[in-house]
Amino acid sequence: MKKIILLLLFLFSSICFSQEREAEETVYEASEVTVQPEYTGGQNQFFSYIHKNLKVPVNAAKGTHKIIVSFIVEKDGSMSEITIVKDPGFGLGRETLRLFNTIPEKWEPGYLDNKPVRVKYNVPITVNIK
Repeated sequence: MKKIILLLLFLFSSICFSQEREAEETVYEASEVTVQPEYTGGQNQFFSYIHKNLKVPVNAAKGTHKIIVSFIVEKDGSMSEITIVKDPGFGLGRETLRLFNTIPEKWEPGYLDNKPVRVKYNVPITVNIK
């Protein structure tokens, strides 16, 4: 009987720990959190950094091109899992990925119920090439 009780206690504690860990690893959509993640210095400073540091490839076609970048703002404000969701080609997606991996400042994390949480964030970048 003692063995059964010990086994049940072990299983119960394993389940509780597993659920706690899953909650810590949950990635929320920006619309699901009570406080949105925000780039340190604000949105204007973020896009200013992008504008100043994006190196347009020489083979890029003239016109307006849209790149969509997806990433996770972690609880500590760092960015992870940076991916290009929409790539117009011409090396613009590769350059945008390079640039996002060099962003020096952290973000203010998103919050849910006054706790920092991981938040998936999508950013559209429009490039006008003349």
